[in-house]
Amino acid sequence: MEMGNRNNDKAINRMLVRTMRIADLRVEQRDDGTLSRRIIGRAVPFDEWSKPFWEEWVEKIDSRAFDGCDMSDVIMCTDHGTKCADVLARMRNGEGTLSIHIESNGLHFAFDAPRTTRGNDLLELVSRGDIGECSFKFIVAEDRWTWRSAANGLKYDQRVVTKIARLFDLSIVVSGAYPSTSAVTERASADERAAVEALRREAARRSEGAMELVRERVALYARIANH
Repeated sequence: MEMGNRNNDKAINRMLVRTMRIADLRVEQRDDGTLSRRIIGRAVPFDEWSKPFWEEWVEKIDSRAFDGCDMSDVIMCTDHGTKCADVLARMRNGEGTLSIHIESNGLHFAFDAPRTTRGNDLLELVSRGDIGECSFKFIVAEDRWTWRSAANGLKYDQRVVTKIARLFDLSIVVSGAYPSTSAVTERASADERAAVEALRREAARRSEGAMELVRERVALYARIANH
């Protein structure tokens, strides 16, 4: 049972934060074999199922989800911080110290670590392999749900994010534990779970309505055949 969703007023499509392991996070090497200050990685993988959210649903980002996405002002930071010390790079209208590009397997980034305390620390931690997770903050414009049922045998509901309206930041984080323990994020997570449950009930209601229509038509055809 599938259902599309284009309603940005739903909590499930408000500003979301997702954390995942960064593929190939590394410090770029120079031609002479020494390490540069350039940090590169894949922040958002495409078409890969996430771990279950609260043991209720899994989701993945469609490879075309960023088509038309507003990336006019994207910050690379640490732990979604908003202070000057947290900022590592920034891209405004396609220009700046942060580079973002889309490939077939995901959204990739590159930036030169700033010569700040945070930048120097990050460069050391990435080169040692101590940090390897990234969060991204975004708003969903469109998605598609497949609800688990006895008929399809799914263990979890499945969500495919098919269109992202805006990307706000990419954030290198120390721990990717989800949900977050912050009070603000806990409230947002509760809203998100409630919104998913509401969508599930709506899908069940539509499915039951469709089955009732089928039963009525079968009964009608039977009456016609008996005349």
